[in-house]
Amino acid sequence: AQYMLSEGNVMTYLEDYTEDHETAVHGVMSDKRCSELFSSLREEDILLFLREWMGKRKNGEYIAYDVTNVSTYSQRIEEAEWGYNRDKEKLPQINLGMYFGEESRLPLYYRMYPGSIADKAHLKYMVEDNEFIGAKRMRYVMDRGFYSKENLVWLTEKGCRFVIALPGSLNYVRELIDRRRDEIVNNSKYRLGKGLPYGKHYESTELGFRMNVHLYYDPEKAVRESEELYDLIDVQEQELLQMEEPPERKLHYDRYFFINRSKDGKLGFTRNHRAIDEALARCGFFAIAETDFKKDSGEILEIYRNRDTVEKNFDDLKNGLDMKRARIQSSDGLKGKLFVSFLALIVRAYTLNRLRGKCELTQKKILLELDKIKVLNLRTKAGPRLLNPVTKTAREILDLIGVGTPDL
Repeated sequence: AQYMLSEGNVMTYLEDYTEDHETAVHGVMSDKRCSELFSSLREEDILLFLREWMGKRKNGEYIAYDVTNVSTYSQRIEEAEWGYNRDKEKLPQINLGMYFGEESRLPLYYRMYPGSIADKAHLKYMVEDNEFIGAKRMRYVMDRGFYSKENLVWLTEKGCRFVIALPGSLNYVRELIDRRRDEIVNNSKYRLGKGLPYGKHYESTELGFRMNVHLYYDPEKAVRESEELYDLIDVQEQELLQMEEPPERKLHYDRYFFINRSKDGKLGFTRNHRAIDEALARCGFFAIAETDFKKDSGEILEIYRNRDTVEKNFDDLKNGLDMKRARIQSSDGLKGKLFVSFLALIVRAYTLNRLRGKCELTQKKILLELDKIKVLNLRTKAGPRLLNPVTKTAREILDLIGVGTPDL
């Protein structure tokens, strides 16, 4: 985990690293020995660790849940399957669902599953783990990709609360916008603050249980979306002019155009101004559903926006720890390697949390600064000693993360 935190996911140079760095191994470890270590980690032991770690979370904090994928070239990883790849790589992948604490800002739990399974389809299986890991009555915050009536009903029946963005394509969301838009737009009573949208909540039983739907209107978002809509219509119009046959329905040209054939057999079309105007009237609106019932629209928006912790942690996992690719050949090895990368991610997140707002250095520069600390070990009774005084920057970093210089 120390090596991955410092050097990334390619284990080829582990032997060189352990030759000149102090580690828990207290000696040299080859990449072959490392692969054996990954494969030796038992899944039940990993789960027991994760249960203990989950117990360290802050009580009552919202858990941001999201999924990322890790690609692989190996043909021997049974969980690797073709699926929706967020990095647009044409490779088999495994999916990784993770819990992150919104207040602790730490990764808490993860589960690997086959790459062909849709994210929202796996949510209920993740929730089923809660009893084992001692995480009953959880409070989730999720993006709209996890929305389904089945998922929200399932969470409610399990005693979990949620905050989730609603897809704008839902009929009941569109109807809510159409009914309430004049009530919210530019109404100072519902302005949430400088730089924030207007917002108001409405109670709904659309899914068969009680929830609040918070409707928001952002004037700047409205301008952006209306311009994007006009750009789309202009592009589609130019493309239709070049066509001789009607486009396939799945391409959705008929969303904003009436398309037919004229008497001479040529393709004809006109703009559907009613559909265009309806879409323009919904620009700038978005909706978030929740079952907290104790927070206003501003607080719910802040909870939802704080889930960017997940995005940053996934970016750290895939780029900071170089886990976009698995770079291992077996399923057992992959399970162990993902666990070790999870440990490295915890340390990385903890370090950045302690330094946030107090140190402007990047994680890489922090590690390079600490790498300047050299120890000379002559195998005498006196033991190892520092070769040089610790730099001022390194001392400040160590103090901030809770490792005082005397501990060296």
